[in-house]
Amino acid sequence: FGVDLEVVARGCGFARTASVSGLGELRSAVAQAMADNRSWVIVGRVEKGDSPHRPSKNCIALRDRFMQAVAAE
Repeated sequence: FGVDLEVVARGCGFARTASVSGLGELRSAVAQAMADNRSWVIVGRVEKGDSPHRPSKNCIALRDRFMQAVAAE
């Protein structure tokens, strides 16, 4: 849709934001956010895939899948 979510986050009062497009950038941004005592918004930029399946909308399952993917790298 062309919306810059990092700008939106800043407009909502988040002083710390980051946009990432790869696992290395994500790890770096997460490390910076975890070392800071302020709230962060990290925007993940991903390419559209070709999977016919939609991901689960269960928040716990999404969190667990994300944590497993980050730990695997």
